[in-house]
Amino acid sequence: MLKQLLPIPVDGLASLDDEEEEDAYGFWKEYSLKAALEESRASARVVTPQDIWPNWAEGRPSSFRLRYYWQPFRLGRVSHRGTYRSESLELEWERCASLSSISANPDQLPPSDTYAWSGVYRIFRPNTEIARVAGRDPTGTIYIGKAGTGKLNWSILRTRVREAANQTHQATRHWQFNDRIRAEHPWEALRIEWAFTGTRHNSRGEEEPWATLAERWLLSTYRQSFGERPPLNDR
Repeated sequence: MLKQLLPIPVDGLASLDDEEEEDAYGFWKEYSLKAALEESRASARVVTPQDIWPNWAEGRPSSFRLRYYWQPFRLGRVSHRGTYRSESLELEWERCASLSSISANPDQLPPSDTYAWSGVYRIFRPNTEIARVAGRDPTGTIYIGKAGTGKLNWSILRTRVREAANQTHQATRHWQFNDRIRAEHPWEALRIEWAFTGTRHNSRGEEEPWATLAERWLLSTYRQSFGERPPLNDR
């Protein structure tokens, strides 16, 4: 049996069935491995032929489109009704670089221009399959992260990539102290790539970085593909 602390539902993955009974969020629930995988994959199930909800077994994804329910909200003096809406995301992954070489060659870092502040990034081992609870990950992904979503300008994509290369990032610090992962994924073999993202208006009409939803969708599709998150995300 597996135990999981059920998460709070997040914007962009709301249930499309208003009659469905909700779980008691915040409490531990036990279920079999088969039930765990079915529940994980059903949490953001494709509901229309136009949706794009990729499977990582087919490679690192770059296109998403999901139809979900936007809750009613009020912005200023204007009230907006609840409605179903589709939202699409295209990620243009930039060149990948070796983590071991970035610290010695800062030219490989993302630019410091404001358009490049926000985005998502992936630490991986190329040409390597990683055993997961439900299959094998052909993309060799060990961590997925985001940057540029906070109020402080130092938390940008360039800074996050530099921290990963200098082993001061939370993911690479964990790599240092995990003998099994370090043996399976030598430092010299690790690569990082990133995709710049802009801003979007959420279901409350507020502007927010796209990176927040991009990271959420990347992690959600990964978990539904393999039954768990990347190794360094599940530390």
